[in-house]
Amino acid sequence: MQFVYHFYHISRFFTSLLRDAHNLVSGIWFLTSDDCTRCCILYHMSLKREMAIAIIVGLLLGGTAAVMLTRFSSPTDKQEEDVIAGSSETQESPTPTPLLNDSVTLDVLFPEHQSYLTQQAISVSGKTIGRALVIITTPIDEIAVHAGEDGTYSGQVELAEGANEIYVAVLHNDLFADKTLIVNYTQEEI
Repeated sequence: MQFVYHFYHISRFFTSLLRDAHNLVSGIWFLTSDDCTRCCILYHMSLKREMAIAIIVGLLLGGTAAVMLTRFSSPTDKQEEDVIAGSSETQESPTPTPLLNDSVTLDVLFPEHQSYLTQQAISVSGKTIGRALVIITTPIDEIAVHAGEDGTYSGQVELAEGANEIYVAVLHNDLFADKTLIVNYTQEEI
């Protein structure tokens, strides 16, 4: 079915392309000729012959292009055809490997979850894998630090007035871990 579709449309394209080229050349020759009567007769006779040639050439080129398109179609087209045709063969697609959250440890030692702080700039510190990249974000600040050889890290961030969600993530090669904690900042002494 796909062959017929491609054959039809490509044949029409090449036929119209050849017909337009013929009309352009014949029209120019017709305008430059001296004997109008003779030119009209020759023009109409050559038009029929050349139209037949243009149709045949268009069909041949369209058929060749349609065969090439159907024979060398991409693998995704064939998979779509199998789905449409109700093919019983199923191909397993590769599943992505998930990031290994469990194999990386991430401890946030300061500040504690749900703590109240009176300083706008705080130092978020903790322990993870040695030499890992640690990203610390707050609603108004973000910092990236590298953990030391022993895995300890510390980064200073600023807090907004009120409740702040602090997000800490660690990246090391293909390993990943993250934690979120809430701290409250107020300028008033508690």
